[in-house]
Amino acid sequence: MKSDERVTNVVAVNGRFAEPVSFGVGVTLAKLTAGEEPVAADLAGRLFAEGVSIAIEAEVPATLLGCGGETANALLERFSVERLDVIAEILPGVPLSRGRICGRTVNIITKSGGFGDAETLRRLAGMVESGDNGQSAGAAQRRQAARPMEAEDRP
Repeated sequence: MKSDERVTNVVAVNGRFAEPVSFGVGVTLAKLTAGEEPVAADLAGRLFAEGVSIAIEAEVPATLLGCGGETANALLERFSVERLDVIAEILPGVPLSRGRICGRTVNIITKSGGFGDAETLRRLAGMVESGDNGQSAGAAQRRQAARPMEAEDRP
């Protein structure tokens, strides 16, 4: 486990954490990485979700960021999240939704693993850390600009 002032990084090789995950203060970034021996993606995703879910059950975070379809799906299945209410698109192709986890309403950010770069993840982690989650005035302006023009908006 590595920490700096803002982010604690924990690694799950083939979905397995070397030690229990704890969210603590700030942002905890749990990464699933490939090990020397190949493991099926769905198995690695389930093992990863199991390790993360233990921490979530102990302390439900205000925001959960799931990157990668297998990972996000495994976490949502683990907590029987049947419905996500999309609130906003906080970055292109990255929705902010709300769902229920362990009896609490949680902000849930999902991002496909197939796009974006390291800066995308840093920006998302910064939003989570600041508590902004795309709900700032700037994000509201982006949402306003992206919506269809209503009759009362037309000149």
